[in-house]
Amino acid sequence: MIRRPPRSTLSSSSAASDVYKRQVSTQSTGILVLLMSTSPRRSCCHPTRVLMTIATKACLIKHKSVPQWVKFALVHLLSRVTCYWLPNLVLHLMQVSGIGAQWRIQGKRMPNPALASKAIRHNIMTDVIGYWGVAWFFNKLLTTGGNKKHRGNLGDTRVEVQVPLGAKEGDELTVSLPSGEGKYSVKVPAGVVPGDTFPATTPAARQGWSCLRFGGDWPSWFTQLWQVSVGYLGYDMMFYWSHRLLHHRAIYKHIHKVHHEFHTPIGPSSSYEHPAESTAQLFNWYLPIGFAGWLNKELHWSTLLLYNCFRWIETVDAHSGYELPFSLFNLVPSGLGSGLGSGLGPGVRERYHARLPPSGGSRKLWC
Repeated sequence: MIRRPPRSTLSSSSAASDVYKRQVSTQSTGILVLLMSTSPRRSCCHPTRVLMTIATKACLIKHKSVPQWVKFALVHLLSRVTCYWLPNLVLHLMQVSGIGAQWRIQGKRMPNPALASKAIRHNIMTDVIGYWGVAWFFNKLLTTGGNKKHRGNLGDTRVEVQVPLGAKEGDELTVSLPSGEGKYSVKVPAGVVPGDTFPATTPAARQGWSCLRFGGDWPSWFTQLWQVSVGYLGYDMMFYWSHRLLHHRAIYKHIHKVHHEFHTPIGPSSSYEHPAESTAQLFNWYLPIGFAGWLNKELHWSTLLLYNCFRWIETVDAHSGYELPFSLFNLVPSGLGSGLGSGLGPGVRERYHARLPPSGGSRKLWC
């Protein structure tokens, strides 16, 4: 005969089972929270965050011992490698392999090989030697003016913040910036009690009339978008009028004729020009994006990088010799493609280079 266990034994066994179930439930909840906290949206391997990290390291942004004009040069050179040389390599492979031949504007016609090699050497020498002096000058130009206390090589700074009495986790504390620029808010982290200190990072100072900043948090995508747009509109207006001036009879044969040695443009021809024309184009390039920084009271180095990238992709596309149907600049209505005001998209620019003597380009927006 099977004996039934005493009631007290059943009760204790049931209680133990309940305790075990609660422990399993608690552990499961903890695992779920851990998985949620490491979701792709917050992961350090998120593509945007990875690109931000690579750009920051490539431009030596966090190295306070590196002069700011060198960082300025590296920002530009990073955009040149990724958005000038890499697209030109792709275009060369397309031409050699015959891929996309149906999109070539002048068919199989190509520029003189000696001239193409000369343009490539010209661009390499500019990147390796010439641009360092350019970077020093235009960094100086964009950071001129403003509060003198904000000048200098000021990067992000690590400071120790003391928690005052009555403060608790999540409270915002106001910290004076080492640059003397003003105040900065930091939040009290978890596990810190009044009287303790914790490390915090204060952003780099905004410098000069353009409020250029090499450090601090990246701005929102919306801020970067409108600043790049303002910079490009300003560039396009200045390019249009300076370009018309270069076609003046007294100037063209001495300066702009160098650029028109290419009757069949290719990517490297976009920045093959007389030094005087290069100087004019650099002012066209940097003054408008500096104005966008002045409007926003901040021009973050990442916005400058994106602006440079957009400009190089646009100019290589315009001189590529291809009218690619999937190009962003061909998806925009006629006259608002590569060169808003000048109206010099790939097809227009190809005919413009082939015309002898060249004209000043078509008038679309700025006149």
